[in-house]
Amino acid sequence: MKKFMKLKVLTFVMGIAFVMTAVPAAAKYLSTGYDLYNIPYDYSGSSANYLSNTSADHWNQKIGVTVNHVDNAENWFFHYDYNDGWLGLYQPDIVGGNVDSFNISINRTELEVLNNSSKYDDEATYWQLAINTSVHEFGHALFLGDYESKEGVGDNSIMSYSRDRTNSVPRTRDVNEIKDLRN
Repeated sequence: MKKFMKLKVLTFVMGIAFVMTAVPAAAKYLSTGYDLYNIPYDYSGSSANYLSNTSADHWNQKIGVTVNHVDNAENWFFHYDYNDGWLGLYQPDIVGGNVDSFNISINRTELEVLNNSSKYDDEATYWQLAINTSVHEFGHALFLGDYESKEGVGDNSIMSYSRDRTNSVPRTRDVNEIKDLRN
């Protein structure tokens, strides 16, 4: 009986190990609670209209969604100075286990710090960094998660921490993951 139990446990552990190695890393983030084809948002803050509309257009052109500005929408996009260390922040409102609405906040203060670093340093680059951050945060609204640098994704995803922050176009990997979420 002891041998049979050990065999059962070993089979179970090996099965889990097989499944974990056979499934590629996916950036799925949260369960959908709204239509993945039509995502309205409103905006607030200096240049928030430019940033949000430009960023939404990058997704609209790549995956055929309608992420667009609608006055008084439940979803919000903010572009302000914050005293926190993040560039962008996606905050979902979860109701019944699903995302009901969201807020995206883009931090002008930290984007200026990054822009003034030795790697970047001009006005045009600030807007590239801001749009890239905004596209990344809209990726969360499309239910994609982050790829940490240690995952080896590099610049193959707008959701990667190691991405080129001056290239704001969603990558093929992002498009494929959203297509998978729709199925």
